[in-house]
Amino acid sequence: MKKLHSFIISILFALHAPSAFSFQATPFIELLVMQASQETASTWATVVATDEFSEKNNDFGWDAGFRGGFTFETESFADIKLYWTHFSTDSDAKIPIAGHLVIPEFFSGFLSGDIFFGAKQNWDIEMNMVDLEMSHQFNIAKNISLRPMIGIKGGTINQNIDTQWQAVLYNATEKVESNYWGIGPNFGISGMWNITETLNFMSSLAAAFMWGEWDVKDVYKRPSVPGLVDPTTITTKMSGSELGTLALNYFVGLNWSPKALPRVNVGIGYELQYWANQVRLPTFEQLPTHGDLTLQGATCRFSLDLY
Repeated sequence: MKKLHSFIISILFALHAPSAFSFQATPFIELLVMQASQETASTWATVVATDEFSEKNNDFGWDAGFRGGFTFETESFADIKLYWTHFSTDSDAKIPIAGHLVIPEFFSGFLSGDIFFGAKQNWDIEMNMVDLEMSHQFNIAKNISLRPMIGIKGGTINQNIDTQWQAVLYNATEKVESNYWGIGPNFGISGMWNITETLNFMSSLAAAFMWGEWDVKDVYKRPSVPGLVDPTTITTKMSGSELGTLALNYFVGLNWSPKALPRVNVGIGYELQYWANQVRLPTFEQLPTHGDLTLQGATCRFSLDLY
C-alpha cells in the first residue's frame, strides 16, 4: 500500500509541475453511511432439521466511513483530483444450539467431516482505496455542464471471518482470511445542472478495470477430547490474480454554496459501489466462490476553496 501511495503522489506532481504556481486547491471530506451486501456468496453454514433445510447468510448493517482529498483546478486543460476512501463494517451471526445439525460451508470445516449443533461468527470487511483523476469541464448549455474523467484506482479490500462451531463435547474454530489488492485505469463522466445560483444537481458514473490479486487462507482447528476426539488442523490456501476486474461507482446528489460563504460547499447524495467477482471464499460447493460486493448509502460532503 505504501508503494501504491508513493506511485500515485509521484504521478500527481509530474502532471501538476507545469502549472505548479497557478492552481486553485480545494480540500474536501465526505462522511459515508453505507451498507455492504454479498448475498448469496456469503453463505457460511447449512442447518438441517426434520422440518428445515436452510443456508445461513451474513447480513451487514449500516456503518460509517469517510473520503478525503484535494481537487486542483489548474489553468491548463485538465483538473486533478486525489483522494482516499476508507470504509469498514462487521457483522455478528449466531445459530443457537438446538435439535438440528449445523454443517460448515467453508472448505476446511466441511472437509473435517464434523457436524455441530450451533455456531457463532464475526465477519468484517475493510476497504481502502486511493484515486487519482484528471478531468475537464465542458459547458453544453447555459446551466448544464459535463466533465469526462480518466484516472487510476488502487487499493485493498480485506475480509476476516472468525467462526466457532459448537458441539456437545468441544468447540472447534475456523478462521477465513481474504486479502485483495488491485490497481487499474478508471474512466467516467459526471454532469452538473445549476438549478439556482447556489444550488446544483450532480450525477456521475465511473468504471474501473483493475488487475487484482487475492490471497485466501482457511484454517479449521478441532481440539482434543481425551479418548474421544483427536485434535486436527486443516488448512486451505488459495492465491490468484485476474485482469480486468470491474468496479462501478454511481453517485447522484445536490451541492449547495451559500452566498454569504461562497468558498464553502456542502453536498448530500446517494452512492452505489459495485465490485464484480470480489468475494473469493473457499466453500465446498465451488472452490472458490465468485460473488459480488455491493456498497450503497448516503454521502455528506464538505469542501473549502483555497484561493
